[in-house]
Amino acid sequence: MKDLIRTIICFVFLLTVIAFSANAGLIIGSGISSSSCDTLQQSDTTGASFYQVGNAAGTIYMASKIVWNGTNSTQVCLAKIFLKKTGSPTRNYTLYIYGDNSNEPDETNVLGTADVVASSSVAADPGALVDFNFSTPSSALSNGTTYWLVLYAGSADASHYLEWRYDGDCANGERIYDDEDQASWNLRSSSACLQNEMYTE
Repeated sequence: MKDLIRTIICFVFLLTVIAFSANAGLIIGSGISSSSCDTLQQSDTTGASFYQVGNAAGTIYMASKIVWNGTNSTQVCLAKIFLKKTGSPTRNYTLYIYGDNSNEPDETNVLGTADVVASSSVAADPGALVDFNFSTPSSALSNGTTYWLVLYAGSADASHYLEWRYDGDCANGERIYDDEDQASWNLRSSSACLQNEMYTE
């Protein structure tokens, strides 16, 4: 009888430890703390039209202005952007966070670089949100400050490329630029915004 009681007590204790560890975000036996990147800070999530990224030399870079209205001094660990592929692209695409230079992307001030995404893995029409994970979180973003989300195609291919969905009439005065080599940004729209969601831990 004592052995049975002792076994029950040990079992209850083990369940308590497991529950506590799960709530604390711990992985038992690994010694590593797990962290979730699931706090949506801000988004531009409407629209039905698309800008082509990487279909021609002038669209190798595509940049969308954002004004950070999330929590002050937080680091982005995940950005989701709405993409679809045309043709059968195979090259990798990279997403960056740039600072701002007189209402244009500042390529000399890179605040975050996401892990590359294989364009072959992106859905065809109608497309879907694609995760760009920042294994190293971005620099801390300040509330009310202008930044730029910049998608880089690496090279141009007129038949195989990605497209980024946008809203043609954003309320906050967003702007979209494209470029071939970041030497001279070309204004595509002074009122549109490219669909994105930005997350922190």
